[in-house]
Amino acid sequence: ERMKALYAAEVTLTDRWLGVFLDRLHDLELERDTIVVFVSDHGIYLGDYGLTGKSSVTLHPPLIRVPFVVIDPRGRHAGRTSSWFASTHDIAPTILSMAGVPVLEGMDGVDLSPLFEGRRPPRRPYAFGGYGNSFFVRTDRWAMHGANSGGGFHLYDRRADAAETRDVAGAHPGKAAELYGVVRRRAGRPLRTYPF
Repeated sequence: ERMKALYAAEVTLTDRWLGVFLDRLHDLELERDTIVVFVSDHGIYLGDYGLTGKSSVTLHPPLIRVPFVVIDPRGRHAGRTSSWFASTHDIAPTILSMAGVPVLEGMDGVDLSPLFEGRRPPRRPYAFGGYGNSFFVRTDRWAMHGANSGGGFHLYDRRADAAETRDVAGAHPGKAAELYGVVRRRAGRPLRTYPF
């Protein structure tokens, strides 16, 4: 309970100072000329899955799903959400496009600004990421995490188990191998492992 209270206090502190910042933006009448992006690098476990803090080997939504809010200066689609698999590497192409600057060649993120016009960006069937020597991959149906080296897969059927509590990797080894192959192809090489 104390840990949750301390975390709530940190959220309150962040919310307070974000409000001060946004109030100042409005006081200076910059809100119609400024793209605001609010994002976090990771979440934290507060007892979820029996864990606290960050875990580099157990990559479930409380740790890997982060806030990603883009505020359009014109207020288009204000307050709406999207289920599209957005990622932090989409930030730069989105801001550049919204500012009227060409997206640089070699950026592999996607311009999310079509969402402000009621259109969807190009199809992205997977969400990827990692922490330390572990990776995760998610689809609308499946969630998997494991070691970058290719072992220790944990697979969850999100339709049958939205809470991701029943590891079905043993029952679906083909699906685990397929998803690991997707991650390796997306990385363009074998996943790195780092000495710690």
